Amino acid sequence: MRRFVAGFFTGIAVSCVLLVLVGHVLDVEDPLKPADVIVALSGDTGARTETAVELWRRAYAPLIIFAGASEDPKEQNITSNGTLSWYRPDFFHGHHEFKGGYEFVDSFIGRARESHGAVGDFQLNFRNGAPLQVVTFNFPVKPVSKSRYLGLYVMDNWVIGRRLTLNVGTRFAHDNGFIPEQCRGAGQFAVAQCYDAVQFPIWNSFAPRIHASLDLFGSGRTVIKAAGADSTTAG
Repeated sequence: MRRFVAGFFTGIAVSCVLLVLVGHVLDVEDPLKPADVIVALSGDTGARTETAVELWRRAYAPLIIFAGASEDPKEQNITSNGTLSWYRPDFFHGHHEFKGGYEFVDSFIGRARESHGAVGDFQLNFRNGAPLQVVTFNFPVKPVSKSRYLGLYVMDNWVIGRRLTLNVGTRFAHDNGFIPEQCRGAGQFAVAQCYDAVQFPIWNSFAPRIHASLDLFGSGRTVIKAAGADSTTAG
């Protein structure tokens, strides 16, 4: 089977030949089209180099890139929320509808990169057949970052004498982002190492608000409305 891949390389649109080598098996497009870049992934280093250089000699591409390990992104958000309401008529100068609720989000972000083992945790770059550079990687790595968000709110819809309605409430938000203590295994170009936890600034914010609606003549045709809010954040 042969395959040609056109796509993006380092943020620039170019035509690209992707070589997926497993042992001595080559997977490219037929008929193979000239490209700007040959990107070789995985497989035996010797066979991969031999095949890629041969394609360069046949003028299929002026630049050969031996790519490193692929990224395995993992993101997870665990969300919990709830609300509670209570209607209390004829209480403290009017009718009240109390409401409250919360939202909690536990977020996890990981960017794992496994070692290539015998293939090598490095990238070989050639230009016009000549060695250009060697890029080494500190694989395997499995960095993790976390954040926890908590939001709370309370409000009261207060109807006074059928003409004045006040809606008052406040919201509290707690944002906590951090990197937990974690360790990494030894790799081809990196030693085993552990890292201390990193605590980012914790933000707590309050946002009170009030909304008023007044029926001037009790007919429901002429109403004056006003509202105000504030937000205070502390680290």
